Amino acid sequence: MGKKIVKLKKIGIIFTLISLIVLLIGCISEDVKNKYKGLTLTDHQFISSKATAYKTLGFDYDAVPSGINNIDKASPTEFLVKLYVGDNKDCKVIYTASEDGKEGQETNTSSFKAYLSPKDTLVKVFCVGKESNIDYKITAIAKGVTYSRIGNLSYMAEASEF
Repeated sequence: MGKKIVKLKKIGIIFTLISLIVLLIGCISEDVKNKYKGLTLTDHQFISSKATAYKTLGFDYDAVPSGINNIDKASPTEFLVKLYVGDNKDCKVIYTASEDGKEGQETNTSSFKAYLSPKDTLVKVFCVGKESNIDYKITAIAKGVTYSRIGNLSYMAEASEF
């Protein structure tokens, strides 16, 4: 009888440990899902008369995450942006560099602080010239959440001129 009780206690302990492990794995998985989100492509266009193309990345007006504010609101949210450029010919990444709306621009791999514009744009990838193109990865971190986007922009591809 005593051996059965000891065996039942061991089984109970093992079951409890397995339950805790499953619970922890579930929490970690949920945490990862909530901390990494895509950055939305909100607009893209080409202007053939000026041989320019651009993509705007940020948030749709009705989909801005809770607690994230643009520069028109009180306490604008600061993003730490990491830009990785694999290839660049005649393109730049434009962003709102300060709370008062001053713009900054980057053409190479770099890190910088950025704010959402009044239209909830974080960055604008802008290319000038028929041969212009850029390959990029943008990672932006704000309030413990990472937003990212991998992409490319080419005037020829946007204008379908091959």
